[in-house]
Amino acid sequence: SMSNKFEYARALWSDAYKIASRSEVTKDAIPIYRPGNNDPHMTTADDATWRICAANGDAGRSGSVDLLLIDELRQHHNYEAWSAALHTMNARRKGQLIATSSEGTADSIVLDALRKEATGGKNKRTGILAWQAHEGARPDDPAEITLANPNVGHRIELDDLLDEGIAAGDEGGDRL
Repeated sequence: SMSNKFEYARALWSDAYKIASRSEVTKDAIPIYRPGNNDPHMTTADDATWRICAANGDAGRSGSVDLLLIDELRQHHNYEAWSAALHTMNARRKGQLIATSSEGTADSIVLDALRKEATGGKNKRTGILAWQAHEGARPDDPAEITLANPNVGHRIELDDLLDEGIAAGDEGGDRL
């Protein structure tokens, strides 16, 4: 798995181990857990290994990857890490890549390119699962804000997002 910073990748990986080790179903499935600085990894009972890396030009190099997990794809402002990691799956018959992210910015070129491929039908193997407003939606439309934010009414108040949407609509540009 990869994140924009190594310490973020390590934190997510450590959390996954804690969850697996507390589960009656998976607690005995991970006999090897090495969180040290030199090659942190965990290995399952059936000899699958999970390693972590930072999003850079060395991401996944010298390895073969069956499942690649990328966190915060919005932080990929060039193709360096994406290309390095993606091609680690070339030697694997059924390689799969799952990238997660919140919405990006104008600098999120990899996220934007993948979105265009998926929504434009140019790549039938790329899918997007997202909470998002409809294209061209007004930033002060409560129904559209709710579509884009699954935590409205739970951890986020609609009024706060409405105020932010109104201000962004008034200012325009990058804020919008």
